[in-house]
Amino acid sequence: MIPIEDYTEVEEFSDSNQHYLLPKHPFRLLIAGASGTGKTNLLLNFIYDYLEFDNLFVCAKDMYEPKYAKLKEKYTMFDGVDFDKILVKYPKKKKKIMLELFEKFGKKGTLFSSDTKEFITVDDLDPSCKNVVVFDDCMTDKDQRSIEDFFVRGRKKNATIIYLSQSYYRTPIIIRRNCNYLIFFNLQQREIQQIIREIDGSLTKEEFSRLYKKCMQQPYDFFMLDLVNPALRYRKKYFIPINKDGRVFAEENLRIQKKLPPLS
Repeated sequence: MIPIEDYTEVEEFSDSNQHYLLPKHPFRLLIAGASGTGKTNLLLNFIYDYLEFDNLFVCAKDMYEPKYAKLKEKYTMFDGVDFDKILVKYPKKKKKIMLELFEKFGKKGTLFSSDTKEFITVDDLDPSCKNVVVFDDCMTDKDQRSIEDFFVRGRKKNATIIYLSQSYYRTPIIIRRNCNYLIFFNLQQREIQQIIREIDGSLTKEEFSRLYKKCMQQPYDFFMLDLVNPALRYRKKYFIPINKDGRVFAEENLRIQKKLPPLS
C-alpha cells in the first residue's frame, strides 16, 4: 500500500494572545456599510487593539480623513529619529511611556497611500513577517486586479487583507468570494438575497433578514458571518456568537462545542 502523507499547510504564525472569538491571522475580511456606519472605527480597533503584526500597509482614498491622519501620525512618529539618543533625555517615568510607544508604533514597517497605482503588490510582501494590508474606498478604481491578487494570494504571503466597501453588492466578486469573514453595517434587500445565493444557503431570505435585524438594534451595531468556524457562523456586535434564532450562545456551551479555551 502506498502511503499518502498529509501535507496540509500549517500556519507558522499564530496570535497566541488573541481572543479566540477574533479572526485568526492571516484572514481575509470584507467590512461593508454606508458612510458613517462605523467601518473605519472598527478597522482601527483591529489595528490598535486586536491584531499582532510586523508590517502595516494602508491604501485609502482619503488619507487626510482625521482617523487615518491620526493613524499615520502614530505609526510614523519615530521615522528618522535616533530613538536611543533622545531616550536618555527623558526622566524615568516619561522614558517608560516612550518605550511603550516605541514598542507599539516604532517597530512596525508601514506604508500609507491614497493611490493603488503607487501601492505595493502582493509580491512585495515578506512572508516571514506578519503583514496587514488595508484597502478603503477603492471600489471606484477601474483596475481591481492588483487588489484582487491580495485576496487570492495574500494568505501564502502571511498577510491579513481587509477591504472596506460602501456596498457588498458593488464589491468585486473575486474579493467577496475569497473572504473568510464578512461584517455588515447595513444591508439592502438585494444584498441579502445575494449573500444567501453566494454564501449562506442554510437560511431562507426571511430567516436571514430576521436574524440580521435582531443584530442591528443600535447605531454602529454590525452583523458578522464567520465562514471559518461553522459553530461561530453568526455573530453580532463585539463578535458575540449567536444561533439562527438570534440567541446568544452561553460561553460554557460554546467552549464545550468547540473545545475552546476560556476567556482570558
